[in-house]
Amino acid sequence: IDLLKAGPATWRDMRGSRMAMILQDPKFSLNPVMTIGRQITETLRHHENVTKREAQRRALDMLEAVQIADPE
Repeated sequence: IDLLKAGPATWRDMRGSRMAMILQDPKFSLNPVMTIGRQITETLRHHENVTKREAQRRALDMLEAVQIADPE
């Protein structure tokens, strides 16, 4: 896929499923008015065909996996 010629729909389909970016500074990467769990849930719902409940469960699993204190 020639990404230089790709349109917005192609980019949207590629992000999160075939490519991703891991930003190193949370001050600029995370939205301070949303919880981390909500941001993870929003990303899962946008890039994968999952229900809100499934996305929330997976987000909680991810936070537990990295040993976030009190992930609920």
